[in-house]
Amino acid sequence: MATESMNRYPLRERWSYLWLVIAAVLFVFTYGMYRNPLAALLAQVFLIRFLRSQKIGVGYLLTCLALVVANIISWWTLMPTNPTLVRIIMGSIFGLLYSIPFLLDRVLVGRFRGFATTLVFPLARAAFE
Repeated sequence: MATESMNRYPLRERWSYLWLVIAAVLFVFTYGMYRNPLAALLAQVFLIRFLRSQKIGVGYLLTCLALVVANIISWWTLMPTNPTLVRIIMGSIFGLLYSIPFLLDRVLVGRFRGFATTLVFPLARAAFE
């Protein structure tokens, strides 16, 4: 009887940081003034792929950083009367909050098998919203 590892992640992949960069660029066009639904869909796919190929700690920190930078850039022009520090704080708060469903997906996906693994992120995202 073959034993199967319950946690298949992290999958080591040399393109994983490219997925992070693509996701961060697409997230700029997801929020704020530059809203694009296709960019929002693709950005989440690339970010999930990146996060599942990394260890939880490092992957989550880089995910938070990417989301914070993307939120600061995308919301920058929508708050022209606010001081720079307020813009940076608001972008950081939203970036950290938006990273929670990705962390839940990364932590919980190893506990399920088959079709149930595809439902972890949508349920976490819906609960967050």
